[in-house]
Amino acid sequence: MVLGMVVLLGLYLVSNLYSSGGLAGTGRGQSGSHLDKDARIVILGAGVTGLGAAYRLNELGHRDWAVYEMADKPVGLAQSVVDDQGFTWDIGVHVLFSHFGYFDTLLVAIPIRASPIYMRDRFVGYPLQNNVWRLPPADAEKCLVGLLEVHDDAVAGVTKPKPHTFAEWVDQSFGSGIAEVFMTPYNFKVWAHPTTELNPTWVGERVATIDFKRILSNMVNEFEDVHWGPNARFRYPSRGAGKIWENVYRGLPRSRFNFEMEALEINVDDPNNKYVAFADGTRVPFDALISTIPMDKLLTRIANRPDLAAWGSEKGAFKRQTVNLVGVGVEGITPAAWNSSHWIYFPEEIYPFYRITLLTNFSPYMVPKPGEQYSVLVEVSESKYRKVDQATLVDDVIAGLKHAGVIPDGAPIVSRWQERFDYGYPVPYVELTEHVLRANDELLQLGIWSRGRFGNWRYVTGNQDHVCMQGVQAVDNILFGDYEEIVYEPNVVNGKKGQRKILPPEIKDHWDVVIPGCIPDLAAWLAPLLDDLAAADIVPRVFVYSSCKSDGGLPDTLTSKYDIRVASAPTSSANTANLVTYASHVLANYDDLNPITFFLPGAATMGASLTHPSPHDFDITSSYENRGHFMYQKASGVTDPLFCTFFEALYAFDGLDCPTAFESAAAFHISRGTLLHLLPQDYQALLMLKHA
Repeated sequence: MVLGMVVLLGLYLVSNLYSSGGLAGTGRGQSGSHLDKDARIVILGAGVTGLGAAYRLNELGHRDWAVYEMADKPVGLAQSVVDDQGFTWDIGVHVLFSHFGYFDTLLVAIPIRASPIYMRDRFVGYPLQNNVWRLPPADAEKCLVGLLEVHDDAVAGVTKPKPHTFAEWVDQSFGSGIAEVFMTPYNFKVWAHPTTELNPTWVGERVATIDFKRILSNMVNEFEDVHWGPNARFRYPSRGAGKIWENVYRGLPRSRFNFEMEALEINVDDPNNKYVAFADGTRVPFDALISTIPMDKLLTRIANRPDLAAWGSEKGAFKRQTVNLVGVGVEGITPAAWNSSHWIYFPEEIYPFYRITLLTNFSPYMVPKPGEQYSVLVEVSESKYRKVDQATLVDDVIAGLKHAGVIPDGAPIVSRWQERFDYGYPVPYVELTEHVLRANDELLQLGIWSRGRFGNWRYVTGNQDHVCMQGVQAVDNILFGDYEEIVYEPNVVNGKKGQRKILPPEIKDHWDVVIPGCIPDLAAWLAPLLDDLAAADIVPRVFVYSSCKSDGGLPDTLTSKYDIRVASAPTSSANTANLVTYASHVLANYDDLNPITFFLPGAATMGASLTHPSPHDFDITSSYENRGHFMYQKASGVTDPLFCTFFEALYAFDGLDCPTAFESAAAFHISRGTLLHLLPQDYQALLMLKHA
């Protein structure tokens, strides 16, 4: 369902047909008894995990929740930024593939990706083990000898000890040749830690295992075998991956978000009075806390728990690598050898980077002059094992790109962008699972769910679909006791896309109902309308903008039962009254709009009887699910031409015939495919028609 739309519609009663979809679980990840439905839930961080949790809470209609973010804007490391020259850069490569049907609804069109390896001055298809025929003869021979040894051992039934490190796993899985030629040097460049310090459990879908017959067939037929892995197909918005999460944020109530709020301490001394203390002195109470703060930092911020602080600062625990991002904008078109690749792996030390991404191969709109410029995003890892000279980094990167031929000699470089992220990727070191589960067990006892890429310190579930769904599943665990399979069974999750369906339980949706005009007997007219909504499991919040000289008031029996707000209609000329009321209402309540607003222009003055078609009617159901803009109409087809003219201009519909398009249906879906609220300034512009 599309996020956070303002809807113009006649008041159709669409039943809220939800079913619960949680898996039963035991042990870790399964709440013994979930919290009260009115629990105060606080989210620390407005990145992907925090937004996933916020979206779920808003979807469920949970009333008491808030998000606190240290930065001055949302989205975190999933954002896309625009530099001073107008080039758009992702904070890392945001590959949007999904293991979850729930997450799929947030994504858009699917192109095929291409992500080869560049080594020995040539492209080799990824995964390398399926494309060894592309290597120089000496390297290909090394790889094949090692692969043959692994194959022969498997056929002979040779039993080998369970690998303790990633280095051991590589040798057992691929042989010494591929380990030497690619796996060892490349993974050191990625993690900035030796493969002897990495555990073997993180690989999951990340590293393809061998199919010896397939390898030989590829060699004989010289077949480029690249369609492997969870991200063989991926999704990417036209102006950067961060746009998806900006859209998610814009579909959520602004009043729930608090920025420039740094959490310094979490006090859980009194189970009945837990709170987060912020740098500005604010104390925010909570019943459940979803934290996306890196786990090592979180453990040191629990008040009066030196044992947890010791875990967080323990030597050798919570290893990470630092990522240096360098963006290079180039005048001209992408060289032909590189214009069909999205990202490319570089295992050789001659290149300072381990991966480059040709962002303009994702979308031409990542540069200010599409078709005349291209952009390259480069990743360089850093740690105590792998030092980086910040003073020369950009020049070193450009030299490497020129050596590879990504930037031709003499091509004008028009943008240089650089950022360093101390928390780049959590390193999957040998003792990681022990450290994370120990911390999670203790934190859950305190009512704290530490989630996200660094909140749960897992690379294997660190993609955007994983971390978003960690927020969603944390909410379901808190409220319903549902099992958090992403946290506790990551490799199972990665192997069964879409098998678990997460649907809202039977809850009540919250709608705004906006009624302009003069209704002489408002109470008698409104009561049955609201009772109908309540019977359909809908909680209405009613705004009446009255043009009556005297309303006569509303009885306590009605106002005590429903949230009804009566105000005078804004002044305007007669022919712009409805449009001005609509714009004024949305502008005044912009930060606190419910997910759906039903606007009833002229309903009272035209004497409209609010009878409703079947909630199972296809058009009505699909319209509700899309949460687009709708116009309420009487069956007689009376319309407000200003609304029609405005939306025709706004959405540039070629086939919208004003006003006859409205006359042809009781409800006309105005904003087909529109995903966002209008901005406040759009509503402000409408008010300029006030005296037209």
